Amino acid sequence: MQNVNTITTTFAHGIAALRAHYNAGSKDIQAVLSGRGKFGYTEQIHAAMVAHSVDPLELFALPQKQVKRAVQMVHAIVTKTYKDIDATTACGLYALNLSPDDSLTFDTLHFLIAGMVRTDGATGDVKGVQRSRLGKMFAKVGINTVSTQKSRSWGDNGFCQALGVTFAPVRTQDRVVTLNREHPLTVAFLKMVDGATDAQIAQIGGDKGE
Repeated sequence: MQNVNTITTTFAHGIAALRAHYNAGSKDIQAVLSGRGKFGYTEQIHAAMVAHSVDPLELFALPQKQVKRAVQMVHAIVTKTYKDIDATTACGLYALNLSPDDSLTFDTLHFLIAGMVRTDGATGDVKGVQRSRLGKMFAKVGINTVSTQKSRSWGDNGFCQALGVTFAPVRTQDRVVTLNREHPLTVAFLKMVDGATDAQIAQIGGDKGE
């Protein structure tokens, strides 16, 4: 990701990129172009992206689902709307935050987010990261959708990578996802979660990321 001081993309550039998206006619891109609600790309959201070192042109080159969810995440943080943080992203980022080295394997993230035990008896728990704790904080994601949602957030075209919030090597069998703790969006997300009341925490994951 570029430094905020080097991002010269304007709001008009962002709109043009969305209109030129290879799936511009999809419901997802149209929701972003509408400028309404949690998925809407507005001048306020554009300014927030630039302020948080995110270049919209890089972001809007992603597949449509990732574009929509990335805008949603920025919107949720800027407006401090807890219910608009999707469960998969929230649980995964907080799990990475709890990990001693800020990293977890793709496989471990899968079982932590789904809150399940593998057939071999392993729980996905690692030192400092227990699915029981995460389960009390965030809504559990259905096992039938967690793979798709996890890939959308941290896969080869994952929006968390595009935002600069996490790092993960592409096309690797044993992918390790690492939290970019210094990124402005990471700082804002963790501050939002750590400063939340119990009632606000309960709202996180109200959108399960489908």
